[in-house]
Amino acid sequence: MDIPFDLTYETDFDFVKSQVEEIIRNRLKGKLETIRERYEKAIRQYEVKDEPFIDVNFNLIPSGSWIEFRVTFPVDPKEQTIVVTEITEDILQMFNKHPNKVRFPKGRSR
Repeated sequence: MDIPFDLTYETDFDFVKSQVEEIIRNRLKGKLETIRERYEKAIRQYEVKDEPFIDVNFNLIPSGSWIEFRVTFPVDPKEQTIVVTEITEDILQMFNKHPNKVRFPKGRSR
């Protein structure tokens, strides 16, 4: 699953990455290993090209006057809606607690 956020170039992206990764790992505590095992089993079973399992991945995509910050992580499909909502809420709360490190585009700058 992935969650995108539009942030400005002035954002401290190292800070954001570390905080977001911590939020995701805390929410998925104990579940990431199960998801990894399922992934590796599927790779063996279907003889697909063996790609490494990445539990939390970040992409920064320039988009005009802001950066699309995208975090990608595995989620059990049965829990996807609840987990993504909880993680999104946690991330937004963290963003709002750190206005000097996390900046959102304003007005026509979007």
